[in-house]
Amino acid sequence: MVGVQGRLPWIQLGWCAVATPEDPSWMMALVFLGGDGNRRRHNIPMVFRDRMNPLDVMNDHEIIKKYRLDRDAILEICAQTQQHLVRPTSRSQSLPVCLQVLVALRYYATGSFQSVLADGHGISIRSVSRSIHAVSKALTRQVPRQIKFPTTRAELKRTKQLFHDISGFPNVIGAVDGTKGFHAINGQGICSADNLFINIVVRWPESTHDSFIWNSCECVRMMCTKNWIYRMHGFWAIVRTC
Repeated sequence: MVGVQGRLPWIQLGWCAVATPEDPSWMMALVFLGGDGNRRRHNIPMVFRDRMNPLDVMNDHEIIKKYRLDRDAILEICAQTQQHLVRPTSRSQSLPVCLQVLVALRYYATGSFQSVLADGHGISIRSVSRSIHAVSKALTRQVPRQIKFPTTRAELKRTKQLFHDISGFPNVIGAVDGTKGFHAINGQGICSADNLFINIVVRWPESTHDSFIWNSCECVRMMCTKNWIYRMHGFWAIVRTC
């Protein structure tokens, strides 16, 4: 930018000013502008927020109410996902693994705006977004190890016995249900008698009927391929279709 200030023609490039030597005062102007630029660049105070760990200040009831999981379950998730959530950085203010997990769990539990989650956990909106994405990706890596459908005779026998002990209903290997209401994706889950997920399908829009999701899922294809229905004298599943 070229201009005239009093008798001083000058050219400003970034924070540096170059003036023409028509007036001896150009040197003082250059020093002044350069010093002012240095102050703007170097004297900005750095502010670090106090990132409080909610697990340190909440009791067990408050943790379950806010994050839908108890303290031990949250710590187990942190241990299983730690290698994927530790971020290499030359700074000392990277987000702790536990805080990333808690932010993601709160988002799963409430679906709140990221700005609300940021205010509630003392971090930026960008950090909330990164945490949700990183934790979600880390959890999906655990699916093959954590979510398993019973396939061996021993596993099937144990599962049927546990369901029979609950209600006296024979040959049950899973309880099936789908999400309802306002969900954007109609998910289907199959649970064992131990209240553990043994199969999850989250790929169809909310308008998809439960029967279509069930008939298209991997478990049905596997049972038909193995001909379990005839070889194992039949299986029963509790299916809610309404």
